[in-house]
Amino acid sequence: MPTRQGGGFLSRRELETIANQVLGEVLPGQPDQDVEAVSLTPCYAIGARKQVGMTVYHYSKMQAAAAIDITNQYRCVGCTYGLDEQNTSAAPVTVAVGSMTLPILDAASVAHAYAGGRVYVWPGAGEFQQYDIVDSGESDGTDVILYLRTPVRVAIAAGTFTSLYRNKYGSVASMATIGTQLAAAVGIPQRYVPAGYYFWLATWGLVNITQGEALNGVGGPGVVCSPIDGAGWKLATSVAAANGWQRIGHMVAEQTAGIDSGIWLEIDP
Repeated sequence: MPTRQGGGFLSRRELETIANQVLGEVLPGQPDQDVEAVSLTPCYAIGARKQVGMTVYHYSKMQAAAAIDITNQYRCVGCTYGLDEQNTSAAPVTVAVGSMTLPILDAASVAHAYAGGRVYVWPGAGEFQQYDIVDSGESDGTDVILYLRTPVRVAIAAGTFTSLYRNKYGSVASMATIGTQLAAAVGIPQRYVPAGYYFWLATWGLVNITQGEALNGVGGPGVVCSPIDGAGWKLATSVAAANGWQRIGHMVAEQTAGIDSGIWLEIDP
């Protein structure tokens, strides 16, 4: 039986957490999905982590209107979600200390829209609060119920301003598809992915990337992502760019000749 450093056996939950960090958190009743496979229905929790060899992956969903194909393979994808800012609902008048739910004004969201996200609560006075969102219900036409990981610490008055961040892996698309040049890169798909399908997105470690220029070691080893099309460029080339391209990793091997499409991605370990 595995033990903690300093003595004592690990609990079942601790063992499950460790296993999920390596193998991914499979949804109840769903089959395993290899990192080379795609699925029309979810097999893992969005954002679940899996490490295979020298690469870390997080379970993601392609945006319904987007896909990875020959036109945009091996390019960075970004999260298509924007920041949501909804007040807490009018009822109850106060969300009590100890509550595991938080109702917000949202007249249209489908069930699970905020699952795996986070809500920040900004009262006019008093302590700011933050809560991880385990799941969320379907809108009743006025409100959506958020189910929290931990209980409310400080009572929250009706109509309190909040900001919500959805799980960044819940709807990804290529940088060119997003088109704003403002989305942060969240990973690099390593295979074709049909629109709306679930897949394992590479976020850390050894990956291939489409090159915006020859990654030949001159001016390396830092690598950045173009916000226009998701291709990889040298940090040295883009350092003076007006739009401040995102640093995503470094070249894997010293290159004095030729090019290096394999980079070490450094987005989400």
